[in-house]
Amino acid sequence: MKRYLKSGHPSEAAIQRAYFAWVELKSYAYPDLLTLIFAIPNGGSRHPIEARNLRLSGVRAGVPDVFVSLARHGKYGMYIEFKSGNGVLSEKQESFMLLAIKNNYRWNICRTVEEAIRVTEEYLAI
Repeated sequence: MKRYLKSGHPSEAAIQRAYFAWVELKSYAYPDLLTLIFAIPNGGSRHPIEARNLRLSGVRAGVPDVFVSLARHGKYGMYIEFKSGNGVLSEKQESFMLLAIKNNYRWNICRTVEEAIRVTEEYLAI
């Protein structure tokens, strides 16, 4: 079930769920995908105690939503940040993006599941 924002755009969570449904389907042909493509649960609102415990456990603001932990095309891996509609990067997300690119990772912002699939297929050459 897709969730839409008041703007009529699907939510970031809905886009990400659709992306991982695609990853699951592709894993029949490429079994490593289920292990090597994963979400990084940094976003969302949490109770202050839970947020503190997550921070103490290593959760960091600005880290993208998904990591593709496969080296390709001279890059060490690929990050995907999902944004809905006209959503913009936070200052911490922008800082992470620049640091990731500087350190030879591919970094993408995706606003639709189709875009996320396209950049993943292009990166993995599938």
